[in-house]
Amino acid sequence: MQRKSTQESGSAIERPRSKNVKKGLKTIAVVALLAISASSLLVACGKRTGDEFVGAWKVKDDIDSTIIARSGYDFVVTNTGDTSSRMFFRYEHGILVMKASAGMLEIRYDRIHDAIVAFTPGFPVEIVLPRVK
Repeated sequence: MQRKSTQESGSAIERPRSKNVKKGLKTIAVVALLAISASSLLVACGKRTGDEFVGAWKVKDDIDSTIIARSGYDFVVTNTGDTSSRMFFRYEHGILVMKASAGMLEIRYDRIHDAIVAFTPGFPVEIVLPRVK
């Protein structure tokens, strides 16, 4: 049993803690533990920002696929035809962005067609890659 010590006229007097205080502390601890567990479960089961980009993508008659995977906060884009070439993208405002010395490349997700669209801002050509099912 925990005891609280106080000083009275030079001698220590020990008083037991109230049972209600102990019950209250146990209740608070249990509620806090349940809240932390529930929030951890919700975070673990929820989708992360940018999950719609993760997967394999390819043009119908093409041999190679484009693979997008997470790497920490970045996304790594590789091609099955040349796995040594990797491009790293950042998720910004709903699109994947790669900034390089040669310019910028962006990838957006087309939810209606379940496809990604790769494009260079200011350039009129887009490459559409449907998801590999």
